[in-house]
Amino acid sequence: MTGTLENFRSICTKIICVGRNYSEHINELGDVAPTTPLIFMKPPSAFVIEPNDIKIPSDWDELHHEVELGVIINKKCQNVSKEQAEENIGGYCLALDMTERKIQYDFIKQGYPWLLCKGFDTSCPCGNFIDKNQINPLSSSVNLWLRVNGQMRHDGHTRDMIFAIPDLIAYISKYITLEHGDLILTGTPAGVGPIINLINMSEFAKEKLTALMLEYPKPSGIILGYGTAGFRTRADILPWIMIRIGLLASLRSKVKKACIGAMITASHNPEQDNGVKLIDPYGEMLDQSWEVYANNLSSLDDNIHVLWDYLETLMTQLNVQLNDKSTVAIAYDTRQSSPLLSNIVKNAAEILNTNIMNFELMTTPQLHYTVRCYNDNELYGSYTEAGYFDKICTAFRKLIEARRYNLCMTSGAKPAEQLAIDAANGIGAQKLVYLNQRLSDLLTIEIFNDGTKGHLNEKCGADYVKLYQKAPDGLPLTNYPKYCSIDGDADRLIYYFIDENQRFHMLDGDRFSVLFASFISNKLKEAKLMDQVKMGVIQTAYANGSSTNYIVNTMNVPVACVPTGVKHLHHKALDYDIGIYFEANGHGTVLFSDNLKSKVKAAIEDQNRTDEERLAASQLHVFIDIINETVGDALADLLATEAILCLMNLSIEGWLHLYNDLPQRQLKVAIKDRTMIQTTDAERRCIAPAHLQDCIDELVSKYSSGRSFVRPSGTEDIVRVYAEATTQVDADKLADDIRKIVEELTK
Repeated sequence: MTGTLENFRSICTKIICVGRNYSEHINELGDVAPTTPLIFMKPPSAFVIEPNDIKIPSDWDELHHEVELGVIINKKCQNVSKEQAEENIGGYCLALDMTERKIQYDFIKQGYPWLLCKGFDTSCPCGNFIDKNQINPLSSSVNLWLRVNGQMRHDGHTRDMIFAIPDLIAYISKYITLEHGDLILTGTPAGVGPIINLINMSEFAKEKLTALMLEYPKPSGIILGYGTAGFRTRADILPWIMIRIGLLASLRSKVKKACIGAMITASHNPEQDNGVKLIDPYGEMLDQSWEVYANNLSSLDDNIHVLWDYLETLMTQLNVQLNDKSTVAIAYDTRQSSPLLSNIVKNAAEILNTNIMNFELMTTPQLHYTVRCYNDNELYGSYTEAGYFDKICTAFRKLIEARRYNLCMTSGAKPAEQLAIDAANGIGAQKLVYLNQRLSDLLTIEIFNDGTKGHLNEKCGADYVKLYQKAPDGLPLTNYPKYCSIDGDADRLIYYFIDENQRFHMLDGDRFSVLFASFISNKLKEAKLMDQVKMGVIQTAYANGSSTNYIVNTMNVPVACVPTGVKHLHHKALDYDIGIYFEANGHGTVLFSDNLKSKVKAAIEDQNRTDEERLAASQLHVFIDIINETVGDALADLLATEAILCLMNLSIEGWLHLYNDLPQRQLKVAIKDRTMIQTTDAERRCIAPAHLQDCIDELVSKYSSGRSFVRPSGTEDIVRVYAEATTQVDADKLADDIRKIVEELTK
């Protein structure tokens, strides 16, 4: 029966404890030695198993440890003699008898029982079952010891028990029937003391927070707002906000009982900028309701009493405690300021009892992916960078090699079309090198703007190409059939090429939406699944009008428009079995519901389907693994794009000619206060300042296929103007006219 005793916690009916069984322990507490064993009990709910934590009631502040040898009973027994005791023992364990000492003393004074202060939930952490053949405390002494933060607290021996184990079993079984799996805690040696006094812990945390704020003080009068991109500004004034974000990340982790990500990056911003944003448990953006807490923390000055009062109020409101377990995963990009800022986040989070996983140099999408994998026990993939590359590279290889095989190209295969990549002198360059090593036989890429010279995002990167509609510096424009640019943290992707007339052609986020939707809808039709799932494309006001028209009227796929920002796009995409979203700037991904995945899997396994149907379902199944569903990912999207072009036998020119974009122009307008611009209808219309929308409408009406909107930037102190029309000249003129109106009405 000893085999089942390995699970003694789940079969135990009672935990019987022995008090005052070591003379030195009695002396340290000033108690009197009992003449017979002093018995009390804990309920089975007192057990706690790793990795779960001891939960301390919020109104307790003096929890003591007592290390003890546990005796596990192997069969039902009554009135056992001392001589028969050993045959009723199945094994042993190391245990802690957690005790709220202050309450215990109060109960003793009033003559009350101890159950509450010793039997609360999680008051009995236990180690693993030890078979009685491995140790024998009946014949030789067992050393019991315990350290707290490296400091030795208990160091005793079972030979010093007042009542030996056989005596205890005989005494207890005389009055209480012992059952298979029951646990007897045999008493603690000297050395009891507080694991941590919550009041002292709070004071210690305040001291550390005070020191950290003194080292990185908040500049006078400054307040930063947490938006879509988190906190973002010049790197030299960011350290103080990193303290706040570390605290917030810890609290978020305590509330969600999950790992929270903290990414140090400013994406496409200039090199002198930096920022930080939090990542929720499944790789999504921080829940919008928590932006309020972020902004509240940002608004507080470096007054430890005010700041700590707010933290305590927040912990009470969120029903978490200072000693609750929390985990924060940190990564950062290649900016010179990133390691320091990362370290400040780490130090601040650790003040609130947080475990840190430091992944150091990563792309933003990689950290999103890693956080999700960690929190779902790696069902989505391995929570390492190697695991990330294994997943997307293996899926890409399966698709391309299967395509080559089906075309009878296993030998003498046509070389892959070359692709030149502008890496924006950012973190993506390092990761592309590894990607190239993994897939060099299937994908021919060359990396430019790799950080060895030039500055991050300076006249390069996806945002630069999109904004100025021209190729970046540092890229040869005559040797390659196609090009692409990623941005500084590798979450945006833009393709382009130079035609035979040396004209520049760009394929932005709208083109990705069309390409991905075309491929996925084709595979759904081939697999006879199209009518069984709900598919949609989500766009923002920046989407080119021609792309929307093509998706809705040619592809018959519905389009939803939401305000600018990943959080809005991602949230809306969850309404579909297949939700495709790409911002015009090249940031986007595809979300696949569990319903869609189960239908695809069932189609693959359905032997009644044709080979063609099952092949299409299999291709879609593998394609899903290329996609990083947590967030837009330039590396994953690059592989997905190359796979689609290969499987659809489509050139970059063919992709471009799926539809014709309306010429458009974007401008940045500096104004004294960007909040003067207020919008509605998914940011497509202005409601402030007064008369601005009327002026826009009047100007737009003068141009064929004209459309324009104005919105404040979420990451920069500017206002953005977007305009499109039938010709580039008209689009440029419309954008410039609206710029002048914005400047006039915001003086």
